[in-house]
Amino acid sequence: MASQVTAELAWRCFHCDEVFTSEHEARKHFGRAEDQTCACLIKGSEHGLVEALRRAEQDAADAWAALHNESTDFAKAYFAQAARHREQLRTIEQVGYDRGIADAKAHPETLGLAPKGSS
Repeated sequence: MASQVTAELAWRCFHCDEVFTSEHEARKHFGRAEDQTCACLIKGSEHGLVEALRRAEQDAADAWAALHNESTDFAKAYFAQAARHREQLRTIEQVGYDRGIADAKAHPETLGLAPKGSS
């Protein structure tokens, strides 16, 4: 039964007509994504160079995923700083608002807020 399942899993390259029966070997030849170039089309492709290329492609994909997940140290530091900055802006705005209210209470006549009949 297991041999039947293994026999069904095969990948054939229509460029070089090579058949791959293990997922690892197929990924090395085809790459991890559909937009990657097959190893048989890479000029001068040697086994070690193709493996290095595939590792580099995977590392690049992992780096993009980490960026999009905002899980890198840089992203964490950036968002922490942005949060501190937003909090400081809110604090400064509140201080300015409180100062404006205090000035209005202390000098309502300069703002046209004097009670009617006091003139």
